[in-house]
Amino acid sequence: MPISVLTKAGIGYESSWAGGTAGTGAVPSMLLPVNPPTFTEQIEQVLDNAIRGVAAKDFEAYAGTIRAEGTLEGPFFPEECGYFIACILGTTTTGTSTAPYAHAFTLGTTTPPSLTVQLEDQQRKFRYIGMRVNTFTLRFSTAEGAATYSAGMIGQRADVLGGSY
Repeated sequence: MPISVLTKAGIGYESSWAGGTAGTGAVPSMLLPVNPPTFTEQIEQVLDNAIRGVAAKDFEAYAGTIRAEGTLEGPFFPEECGYFIACILGTTTTGTSTAPYAHAFTLGTTTPPSLTVQLEDQQRKFRYIGMRVNTFTLRFSTAEGAATYSAGMIGQRADVLGGSY
């Protein structure tokens, strides 16, 4: 049984959705402090129930589209959570070359970037490519004193990898 405190979660921007035609994704460039992540594969079932003049209801069930869904949650740090915000708002332009920097987002002009999410524990390592952020929540409680985030994602199915990063 894996020890959850030894779980690693890495993310990286993809140059194009799912890494282009090769579908290889990106190499994780940021390790995130996370609570134990929850990622699953969803397989849509295609049911063949076409009429064939036979007294039968269903003839075959096929695997349809396969997608991965998951959530990353943890303490909020701007440098890590900026990845998720950029995946919702799209690319930014920096207004000045000296601090303080002004970042302008223009929605709808470019496709927001996608992410590769790589999860590793002592037993296995998975890479989820083409992940798009579909929900992002920031929470702050004066009782707890720390801001936390939650990023829900959907993308292509998982690849099982060897080695470590």
